[in-house]
Amino acid sequence: MRFYGSTKQGDFIIIPHRIGDAAAWLLNSKHAVEAQSLLERAIPLAPEDAVLRTMLADALLELGKTEEARSFVRDYVKKHPHDVQARLDLALLYLKTGANSEALKELERLPESMRTPAVLYYEAQACRSLNRPDQAARLLRRALQKSPDFLEAMLELASIEEQLNHHAAARKLYEKLMTFDEGNQDILTRLVALSLKEGNPDRAFELASSMPDSMSFILTASALFLDEGRFDLAENLLATLAERPDAPEELLFYQAAVAYEGHRDAVRTLELLERISPSNRYYDRALKLRAQVLYENGNVDQAKAEKFFRLTRILFFSPLICWDDRSAMKRLGELRRKPFTIGPAMLISPFSVHFLRIWQESGMRPCA
Repeated sequence: MRFYGSTKQGDFIIIPHRIGDAAAWLLNSKHAVEAQSLLERAIPLAPEDAVLRTMLADALLELGKTEEARSFVRDYVKKHPHDVQARLDLALLYLKTGANSEALKELERLPESMRTPAVLYYEAQACRSLNRPDQAARLLRRALQKSPDFLEAMLELASIEEQLNHHAAARKLYEKLMTFDEGNQDILTRLVALSLKEGNPDRAFELASSMPDSMSFILTASALFLDEGRFDLAENLLATLAERPDAPEELLFYQAAVAYEGHRDAVRTLELLERISPSNRYYDRALKLRAQVLYENGNVDQAKAEKFFRLTRILFFSPLICWDDRSAMKRLGELRRKPFTIGPAMLISPFSVHFLRIWQESGMRPCA
């Protein structure tokens, strides 16, 4: 445990590191106001304690006082221009609060002795946020020269190389990252997407099939194939998941997308969508796709009804209207004796007239 010494103040003895422990506990417990008050009394007694200054800035940020936090750290740097750690703290505060141009200026002022791999990484982040990917890439390469296993820098550089359409360089970095964590689904997903960008769908499918035990990964990879119009690959990948007894219900939505976009099979699509339960997180998307299929196949009235039911479900945050036309109308009828007000959003929606017609047919009237 570090010991900074103590300072008497009235009847109290202030020990900065004890104050730091207390302030840290307050911040972790979401008592930012109390932490601010404590730190503002302690810092004048230990003005050079970087930990206390950082925690006060964090407390101010937690309270939404961004400019006050910046001013506090900036004023200290002005009074102590040779305190390089304080300048780095100011740069990181700027970076954390989105002041990327100011962050970059402060980072560039640091002496060469302070330009560690981590500092180069922060500088690269600022450059990328300022839309300077080439400069960011150069900084990250320097960071990796100094620390070859700096995984965060490696991932950032791979992402930039992909952004710059340097696909071979990006793939090499992603593949190296996979050697550190073979089961990293995020990196594997990026490799699948990159293979599709390179025009190598077979390689993409091979990668997507390499993790058959992860249902979430298979669904994510299938979505990539759907976005690229490779419905055949999406269908083959989903088929491996459909064979499992514990296949998630979300699978039905992806199969419906393949049935409609890949085969234009409206009947099969609607059958799959109807099997998605109202409690499923894909249910609203299923309603939207169902309305689209109905509309594109000439069933305009039912498509409008589907859109109405979806809109009502969203506006009133209720699962009451989430079945077919007949059961929804019946449920509306059951509510006829309960107060129910048309919200402003409903009144200005393009389905307002349709809503009012169904409302009236169900025997209900808007409340005054």
